[in-house]
Amino acid sequence: MGDIYIIHYSVIICPYCGLRLRPGKTENNYMICPTGRHHKESQCRNVRIRKKVAEATLLELVRNQAELLIDAEKILKEKQKKRKEKPGMDVELLKSEMKKLDAGKISDYEKYREGKLTREAFLEKKKTLDARKEELTSLMEEAEENAVAEDMGSREFEEAFHICEYAGLETFDKSVIASLISSAKVMGEDRLEVTWKNQDIYEKIFENIRS
Repeated sequence: MGDIYIIHYSVIICPYCGLRLRPGKTENNYMICPTGRHHKESQCRNVRIRKKVAEATLLELVRNQAELLIDAEKILKEKQKKRKEKPGMDVELLKSEMKKLDAGKISDYEKYREGKLTREAFLEKKKTLDARKEELTSLMEEAEENAVAEDMGSREFEEAFHICEYAGLETFDKSVIASLISSAKVMGEDRLEVTWKNQDIYEKIFENIRS
């Protein structure tokens, strides 16, 4: 977590200048952009959101994201289980066999050129090798698609799935929000555009479960 969030725990920012919003007048309880407060001619002057609305929105977004990741984790674990049960899915072994096939094709061609292999025999072997190569390519693509499931034990994925424990978060907690969200741009008086700290990992996870 960056120092800015450790000190302020604020993720609500202006979409124009990027500054964190500050509390406005007590009676209306709005959060406003400090640039707009001092520069009335700037676009920032209209950037504001009620504190309660902002907190409720962020709380709901965290809970929803947590629930999505809980479901995603279950799907990935199932994919991981199926992959382990499926024979012939070791990537390194597949790559090794692919190299042997390429070497075999070269060897057969040389034998054909030297007259040690008839044209018919050469074409037949080539057809068999090409079919197996196509099969290996398909298996390798499938293995790569399932790579996310294999990464689930890595540190970055553990951090990404850390959000799951907040699916039942009942009250707004500044430090929790700041640990999960990089920024929340105010796009209207009741709308925020959130960038998650593990945005790239989340996208990778969701893409994998859709494939």
